[in-house]
Amino acid sequence: MALQKITADWIVPVTQPPVRNGVVILDPSGRILDLSDTSEHDPAGLQRYSGIIVPGLINTHCHLELSHMRGVAPTGTGLLEFIRTVVTSRDTASADVIQQAISDAEDEMHAEGIVAVGDIANRPDTIRQKDRGRLRYYTFAECFDFLRDEEAVRALAEFRPAFDHLHPVAGGQKSLVPHAPYSVSPTLFRLLREVMSGPRATISIHNQETAGENELFQHGGGPIPAFYDGIQRPLQDFVPLGQTAI
Repeated sequence: MALQKITADWIVPVTQPPVRNGVVILDPSGRILDLSDTSEHDPAGLQRYSGIIVPGLINTHCHLELSHMRGVAPTGTGLLEFIRTVVTSRDTASADVIQQAISDAEDEMHAEGIVAVGDIANRPDTIRQKDRGRLRYYTFAECFDFLRDEEAVRALAEFRPAFDHLHPVAGGQKSLVPHAPYSVSPTLFRLLREVMSGPRATISIHNQETAGENELFQHGGGPIPAFYDGIQRPLQDFVPLGQTAI
């Protein structure tokens, strides 16, 4: 079996301190077998690189399906304005443009050394790309009903395809999750808990990203009520809890 031996100025392992002039030994499939020192090897059999070799990187919070919106949402305007832009602009691109942007974004992650991704999805748009198995994805199929209990069942049905139609490959996983306390009603929280009641369920939720979230739950103030008014989803029946969102 021909082994590949790669060395660099520094090797940064997961379970021990960095190793100067270390050697990573791989089998033909790319599996790492050992980490040793250059003194133990014939220099002629080593592939030498200048720099640092690190473990594969993890993109812990990605919205791959929104890749076509890169550059569309202006920076520095705050979270709510970003959400407003996504809600009003995400459907302006064609399916072909969306798929190409998803593919290009994955190419970029792959080139940057990313090997695993925590990806937020509302729709099944990324499934075709994930089926290629180039990266390991944990897909969080995200649900929201704008704090309207009466829309919880409809919302769950709308967002479930991003979960149900995905069959993870390359060691990937999936969960059906709530978006945030300010966008998920108690009824939808309950429905999600019933669906994801298994022992291996992992939950993702946006929480306390802005001070306005706590203002909403503490006394019904802050910018979130006006945001909902602006998208024609007024918080008519919302009752402040008198405590923070968490």
